[in-house]
Amino acid sequence: MAACDSTRRCRRWQCEHCGPIRSGDEYRKLLENLIAYGGNVVLVAITAPGASVLPWDPDVCSGLGPHRHTGVLGCRVDRSAAYRWNATASARYGRLMEAAQLYADRLLRRTLGPKVRLPRRVAVVWSEQKRGVWHVHEALPAGTEVERIWTRQVVRYVDAMVRRDSRRPATEARTLLDLERELGVVTRGFYGWGFVDRNPLRHLGSSGREGGASKAAAYLARNAARYLGQNADAALEGNELNGRTLRSYVSRRLTMETGVTIRNLRRARHLYVLIRESLPLPEWTVADLEAVWRLLAYSPGAARAP
Repeated sequence: MAACDSTRRCRRWQCEHCGPIRSGDEYRKLLENLIAYGGNVVLVAITAPGASVLPWDPDVCSGLGPHRHTGVLGCRVDRSAAYRWNATASARYGRLMEAAQLYADRLLRRTLGPKVRLPRRVAVVWSEQKRGVWHVHEALPAGTEVERIWTRQVVRYVDAMVRRDSRRPATEARTLLDLERELGVVTRGFYGWGFVDRNPLRHLGSSGREGGASKAAAYLARNAARYLGQNADAALEGNELNGRTLRSYVSRRLTMETGVTIRNLRRARHLYVLIRESLPLPEWTVADLEAVWRLLAYSPGAARAP
């Protein structure tokens, strides 16, 4: 990995310089796109299975007593088990959400006709749990009655599949996970996730599942940037969190409208430096230059540099 200096930035989440910048970019991307969406969102968290499938590391957890599936008191999943589960988490979650959306789409088409405009997920954020495995935060649309019906069906489907998987014997679940990781054998109807939290905001002292743009963006951005203040976090040193490089996603319906993407935010900082130093402008297309210029001209905190 290249060193980070003033001439070449590494862009790593753990870097003391690049980490806070990436955190700010994630927050702004989520905030401005959720504001552009304009409606409430339903926040849902989907987490890995419990200790029957992902056993605790005896060297870390010995003497700490019973634990919840969230991994409190510093207890961690066995490193080998965490690595194996994380390796296919992204693929398995993709299949789960594809099936859930298809289920909700079909219901809307049956009830409202084939020409109904189908809702889509607003934003998705992946982050690591303290126990060393991935979990996912979904911002689902709830701005209209059609969107609320669609979101309700998506969550019900995900919850039903998670409950069905939980009824499998732990040895069977581990075998199916290993088959996919080692041989690429995908078992139809098996997704390997463990719990659905339908109201993650309650941990922040809020009782409602539906949240405004600022509250939802703050929650998602915080989970997208768990490295803050922990640039040498031991959870990352062992490279257990494999199988995933993209931490967050925002609906293209929104980013095409706002132009607020991580790429454009990086370009905005680059353009700011060129203007400040009176250097030649980059040879971008007119459309790209206009999108980046808008980010500079209308950035939050108008007097601040990006």
